[in-house]
Amino acid sequence: MFKTWAVIGFLALGIMVIAITSSLLSSAKVLGELTEISISYSLVPYGLYAGAFVLVLVFLIPFWGAFKLRRWIFPILFVLSFLSVINILAILFKQPFQFSTEFIFSILWNIIVLSITLLAFIFRHNFVGSFRKLVPQIIFFIFAIPILMIGSLTLLFPDLSEISDSDLKANKIALPRIEENAYFSLVKVSEQIYEPTGEANKKYMEFLEGKSWDQAEADLILNKNENVLTEMRKAAAFSLYQCPTTAENISFTTELCPLNYLRAGARVTALSAFSKAHIGDFRGAVEDALVPIHIGQLLIQEPRITLIDYLVGDAMKRIGLKTLQIILTKYELPADILLSRTAEIEKYTQNEEGLKNAFRLEYLSGKNGLAFVNKVDSNFYIQPNRFFTEMAEDTRQKMALADVPCHRLNQAIKEHQKSFEEKLPKIVIWKLPFTRNAVFEVLKSDIMADLSSTQTKRCEADLLVEQTRFQMALEAYKYENNKYPVSQSELVPKYLTRPVLNPFTNNAFTFNQDTGEIILSDQ
Repeated sequence: MFKTWAVIGFLALGIMVIAITSSLLSSAKVLGELTEISISYSLVPYGLYAGAFVLVLVFLIPFWGAFKLRRWIFPILFVLSFLSVINILAILFKQPFQFSTEFIFSILWNIIVLSITLLAFIFRHNFVGSFRKLVPQIIFFIFAIPILMIGSLTLLFPDLSEISDSDLKANKIALPRIEENAYFSLVKVSEQIYEPTGEANKKYMEFLEGKSWDQAEADLILNKNENVLTEMRKAAAFSLYQCPTTAENISFTTELCPLNYLRAGARVTALSAFSKAHIGDFRGAVEDALVPIHIGQLLIQEPRITLIDYLVGDAMKRIGLKTLQIILTKYELPADILLSRTAEIEKYTQNEEGLKNAFRLEYLSGKNGLAFVNKVDSNFYIQPNRFFTEMAEDTRQKMALADVPCHRLNQAIKEHQKSFEEKLPKIVIWKLPFTRNAVFEVLKSDIMADLSSTQTKRCEADLLVEQTRFQMALEAYKYENNKYPVSQSELVPKYLTRPVLNPFTNNAFTFNQDTGEIILSDQ
């Protein structure tokens, strides 16, 4: 005689297999995108469901009268029915309500589970037996319940409905014309820059640090970079730099414009400045020292700037500013040359907006790079909107740090780092099944980075600019008065429009009245 409990058992087995394969499907989608494996998602679920159905039928024919799971099928069905009631209520009262094929399928699925449970209750006498063998039951519940609860957990703890990040949008721009964009002048020399290698490179670096000089060696390097110097000077006359590949869209896969050559170009231009200073062409020396500073500022003020653009621009500015400082201390430059550039250099401290724009583009790059997760139905373990909201808030905090004055930055960074560390989850493997948005919690430490060092670089660059500007004013005063001033007040207003402050202390720079050396011990 056909046993009712066997039918119920096999149907329950089929439900569990399908539930498990459905849960695995979402993970397969994410894995497929992360590994760039092309998967036909429309065929996968049907294949899994068909396989589960065949498995149940094959199992039914030889074992319908000898199914050994009857003692714990009923409690499993009870758990399933409880979850199904939750699902039906959540589906019916979900806002906004949408009548669709997915809606019909979900309702029918949960009604089937309830019907099977009701049938099992009517024939509950078939489930009477010994419960002494608890080991297989415990093993099953440990494995099955977390999977069966995914749907209910998703409904009880849903993803956020939308992301509020309109303030982080970076407007697409029309790429400036070739004759207006410094990028096209600079990229011409990306493969032409010559820098010595080996032992010759060590001497080259000593030239740039002001430790030694060999005019013949310098001329050899400069002659090989004649075209590079021409294009670098030409690019410094532009008022705009924009990488073509980031003018409209950006993501993890966007091919960024080459940048490494720019630092090499800045070093070559610095060498030219030293060479001109050595032969007494001080005006030309100052002009060449300003070339990498101006190009670096163009990168920092790029309309759609990446964080790499910002850091390379910062590095170029440092090369130019340090070159100018060495020239100021080694040579006696005429006051008119210095005074004509002192006020101009002040604009190179305007870095805050560039850094904030870089953070905006980093956010958009991450968001666009993970756009594929929108193809996956959100559930308890994958909640894209929640993760992107956290990314947006982290970006806002980084942007807020860019507005913090340098003398208050250290404390602000400590508070930010403490907050950032609290957001990063301490991954405990056994807790992952009970962790909301677990997939992104695992990936968070790789996607969201603490960029406090970038904030410090901003202030270090400001210090270098202000220090250079103050040094130029001191040297101009000495050139005209044959001595250094007693205090900064003697420099205002002829040499400086206002006293120059140390950004890290917010106090006026102090200096040695005999040597003109700026004292930074209070930094």
